[in-house]
Order: sequence, then structure tokens, then C-alpha cells
Amino acid sequence: MARAYIPIVGVVSQHAPRTSERLQTARTWALDTIRLLLWGNFRGLGIRQYLQFLEPGLYYLQCFGTIALIYATLVTLFFHIHPLISSQAEYWIHLLPFVAALELLLVMLAGEVRRVPAGGCASC
Repeated sequence: MARAYIPIVGVVSQHAPRTSERLQTARTWALDTIRLLLWGNFRGLGIRQYLQFLEPGLYYLQCFGTIALIYATLVTLFFHIHPLISSQAEYWIHLLPFVAALELLLVMLAGEVRRVPAGGCASC
């Protein structure tokens, strides 16, 4: 398989010797990734190149959801304002399919999907 290379015009070296320069370089790469993700032209990239470029951009955008989750948790803990109001039964009805799907995803990512017999698994 041939390796893909995306040339960046004007870059002499991608090495930053000092910590402050490394942080500035990382910030610049993150900002440029988001700019290209939002306003970039991806014609000419193969699907693998596009997906490899898309992954860090989506990872950087994930921070907004994480911050919202942290603030919602803090508001709930300190001010007793709950974003969800439901009975305990309704909560479990909605939570269990999500937990089951997440567990299935983690098992599939681990590459060890074991088949369970129809009658249950006595030796698991």
C-alpha cells in the first residue's frame, strides 16, 4: 500500500525544541485543522486521507460537548437543578439500551466477540 503525503507549503520543519514553542505549534495545528475542516477544499483526497484528516478535527470539536457535560454535572451537584426529571423506571428504560449498545461496541472493538448459547452461559 502506498503512503499518502499531504505537503504543507512553507513548513521547513515540524519540530519545536522548547516547551513554549511546542504548545504554540500544537495550538496552531489544532486551529488550522478546524479551519480546514470548516472551510477547506478536500478535492483530490482519497477516502482514507479524508478520514485521517477528519479524525483530529472531530476530536478537537469534542471538547465543547465535554465542557457542557462537566458544567451540567457541576450545576446538578451544587445547585440541585436537574436537567432530567423522570421516574426511576423511565430512567432505567432509557439507560439500559444505551449501556448495552456501549458494551457491545467495546466488545467489538476489543475483537473478542464470544457467542453465548441460547440457554445462557453457565461456564462464562
